[in-house]
Amino acid sequence: MSKIYNIYIVSIVAFLIVTTLDTVPSFSKSRRGGALRLHYADSLVGSLGSEGKERTLYGNIWLSQDSMNIYADFAKQHLVSNVAIIRGNVKMIRPNARIYADSAKYEGYMRLLTTQSYIGMIDTSENVLTANRGRYDINAEVATFFGDVTVENDSIVILADNMRYERITGNAFGKNNVALKYRAYSTTIFGDTVKYFPNEKYAYASGFPSLIKIDTNKSDTLYTYDTMLVVSSKMEVIENNQFVFSGIADIFLNELIARSDIAIYYREEELITLSGKPTLWMEENQISADTIAIFLKDEEIQRIYCEGKAICMMKTDSAFTSRIDQVSGDSVIISFADNKINKIVAEGQAKSLYFMSDEGGLFGVDRTSTDAIKIFFEDNEPIKIDWLGESSKDFIEPIKVIKNESEYYLPYFNWKQEKPEKHHLPEICD
Repeated sequence: MSKIYNIYIVSIVAFLIVTTLDTVPSFSKSRRGGALRLHYADSLVGSLGSEGKERTLYGNIWLSQDSMNIYADFAKQHLVSNVAIIRGNVKMIRPNARIYADSAKYEGYMRLLTTQSYIGMIDTSENVLTANRGRYDINAEVATFFGDVTVENDSIVILADNMRYERITGNAFGKNNVALKYRAYSTTIFGDTVKYFPNEKYAYASGFPSLIKIDTNKSDTLYTYDTMLVVSSKMEVIENNQFVFSGIADIFLNELIARSDIAIYYREEELITLSGKPTLWMEENQISADTIAIFLKDEEIQRIYCEGKAICMMKTDSAFTSRIDQVSGDSVIISFADNKINKIVAEGQAKSLYFMSDEGGLFGVDRTSTDAIKIFFEDNEPIKIDWLGESSKDFIEPIKVIKNESEYYLPYFNWKQEKPEKHHLPEICD
């Protein structure tokens, strides 16, 4: 009786072990792929290998698994492990994607395709992916590609050294030497890491990303001052319209250079806003304020609006670099015509400081406080100044000023000795 009881216990344990192995494999049974089924091959050779039964297939091969068909010139099929090594004009046709490769390993139970050479994919959203090698997880619908990876459709092109692509959402995550080009906007983002979420109309770039926008109205599409370049620590694209740059942003636009902690480019509105110690450089002129807005039209500057402790500083004498003309106010508006300054208006506690000189040298300094100041320009040179409202004027003798120029600077004076240098520009993706 004891012997029968022991046999019964052993049988129960064996049954539980077998049942457990069958019901809880290394991947969910519901996601486990079925056996690869052979429909056709020009020739077949069966054999017994180290992993059990094998068959080698030659010519016009057609295999299938569930709703997927596989075509190739050559295949070695391991029947026990449900693994196939396939080569030559490999095609995997699924209801939601087509995959092409020179050669591949397909693990049927895990539904995992791996290649060490060219791989391409076209999905039902008309996204086209290519790479030097890669892996496609059919269960997760995720492609992980490596080497000269490209993802493109009618709207965007993404290039990267490495890429993770989620077929269901269309989300793409590029790593190393990434370029994301918006075709319709002539705009490309470069970065070490770029994340793209098409359904949310959102993208994120890090690793000192840069944005390049080509002026499509110009015949010269090379990287000249007809191009807007922005470089920052990180970048976000919101609703495919707002390009948000943070962690010190440098902007290069026509003859203008700007730097601020945060910059936002509004594509549809053609507007750039700067906050966090913003400074502009225009040749020998500098502008600073609490916040600055740059209004564009067809990529050309129309107006610059400076708000809060606003000041324009202008070097007009290269022989005496400390003699810097200045105009300041609670707000300063700079207007342009044909890419040249044609008017500056300072309002609210407006002040001006001018170093006056002629052929004989410096003959005095004019320092004026008033309600508003208007300066008119021709060929970027001031030709007329209007002081509006109640004014207070000081004339300072040159003997007091020479070698003491900084003592008479306006309160908001904030000259930066070094301006940002234009970064090396990567090649744009075609």
